[in-house]
Amino acid sequence: AGHQLDRDHLNKLLAEGLELFKALGDYAGQHGGTAADTAAQDQLASILRNWDPSGTNGGAANDAQAILAFGAAAGSVNLTPKTHVTYAGQNIDQVAQQHLQLTSGQRFNAFAGQGMHLFARGQGIQAIANEGPLVLQAQADALMATAQKGIKLAANDQVVITGKTLRFVAEDGSSITIGDGGITL
Repeated sequence: AGHQLDRDHLNKLLAEGLELFKALGDYAGQHGGTAADTAAQDQLASILRNWDPSGTNGGAANDAQAILAFGAAAGSVNLTPKTHVTYAGQNIDQVAQQHLQLTSGQRFNAFAGQGMHLFARGQGIQAIANEGPLVLQAQADALMATAQKGIKLAANDQVVITGKTLRFVAEDGSSITIGDGGITL
């Protein structure tokens, strides 16, 4: 223990991170969210666990299993006054036992080619626009809001709801429809 190529601590931390990643991902998948894709992390953990430090099983045949792993008990720092780029041909998985915090002094952009999924197990989700509007759009499909208890819309000014028709339906099936030239009860 404590040698340059010792990886026991790395294996322990990687296992802890993967356990949290799987637990929360599975929980999300079981409760209407999207489950985490853990295959790539499982593969990396297996490669690190089974790594041969002697190098006797290395060489060109094993180059496809080469990984870079580093760890430091007191933390790590990666800084540059210029641009920092991280790229992976598959996944970038980040796990924190406590808080994952992202901060930008200007703009924060997040783009996804096949959907964006947020899931919070406890304490809800807050989206606050301190200045400027909060815009939600479903450009090619429906916008849905579902709640176990209630939905509240409030404004210090007017509330405007527009659509070809407006339907208000109670649990017992009674309804009010506004549109098509009139009001239907």
